[in-house]
Amino acid sequence: MKFKFMLLTAFLFTGITHAAVTELSDTQLSQINGKGNGLLPKPVFPIPKPIKPTNPWADVKFPKYSSSTLNDSGSIKKPLEGFSTNPGTTFVGIHYMDMIHNFGVDEDSRNYVLHSQDFVNGPITITDTGDGKKYSVVGDVWRYVRNTEGRFEAAKSSVVEEYYRVVNTDGTLSNQALRWTKWNRDINKTNW
Repeated sequence: MKFKFMLLTAFLFTGITHAAVTELSDTQLSQINGKGNGLLPKPVFPIPKPIKPTNPWADVKFPKYSSSTLNDSGSIKKPLEGFSTNPGTTFVGIHYMDMIHNFGVDEDSRNYVLHSQDFVNGPITITDTGDGKKYSVVGDVWRYVRNTEGRFEAAKSSVVEEYYRVVNTDGTLSNQALRWTKWNRDINKTNW
């Protein structure tokens, strides 16, 4: 019986020491698994490289001005306001409406008061900042200053609307109208 106990103890002791001896390091395991360089295998799901975001609209140029054909649109008054607000003349050029904006939000046309008018005879050339097209135009420009004292200074003014008629290369008026606006003025409104 003592022999059996010793044999059993020796067997258990050998198994315990064998387990401690056979514990392998990561390097040994990688060599057994065919990775002879000792490096751990690559992760199953590699970390993706950061992707530089692209803007699909980067090369698309939107025009600044909305374009309308005077013959096809009943909502556009003909001729443009700039041609009818200087009665008794045959003015064709740029008509500046100088506005005072002394209260409220910029988008509400009721917050503006007509201060003065200015006329520059003949067409001007404008460039659409959106698509780069150039136009020879005549028409109306509404500009304003924020002022509670009722003074208008052109050098400090901002434009709230541009409304033009395109001039053909031969100097005649085309049927194309261009408009840019940031307020809610009705296009048919002619008197302030």
